[in-house]
Amino acid sequence: METRLILFLGICWLCSCSASSPTNSKEDELNESKQSTASALAKLPSKYVGIIGCSSCDSIAIEVDLKSGEQNYLLTKKYMGYGSDKRDSVSYDNGKWEIDGANELRLMNEVPDPEFSRFKIISEDHIMLLDSSGSEMTNGKNYTLYAIKDSVAVN
Repeated sequence: METRLILFLGICWLCSCSASSPTNSKEDELNESKQSTASALAKLPSKYVGIIGCSSCDSIAIEVDLKSGEQNYLLTKKYMGYGSDKRDSVSYDNGKWEIDGANELRLMNEVPDPEFSRFKIISEDHIMLLDSSGSEMTNGKNYTLYAIKDSVAVN
């Protein structure tokens, strides 16, 4: 029994020694962040769609169409059940997009819409709308958009 315990502790010690690594410098962390960002960028599909909560309407259907090359985007927002007559209203935004080091997708244009300009990249198949400060929404509503392979229009 004692031999097994010593053998087990020895294996644990060897594993911990091989798993430890020197502390990363800030430069190493920055390089890892850039590699992670490049990896996320390379994996992003061209379109994400979802239906999210809305305080002034029934819901909002969103399509984010990311174009590679010059990194342009088209954002389509369809407000469903908007206003006193509960009509649908569609709006469009376009501009440039980028991914920052924290795997956050940012949509930028001349007149930015702070409510629809920041998304967290959850995976290559999911992004989540963030609030204007870059934090996750905390009101319990769904803000996830899903990657699509074929064109699906929300208008």
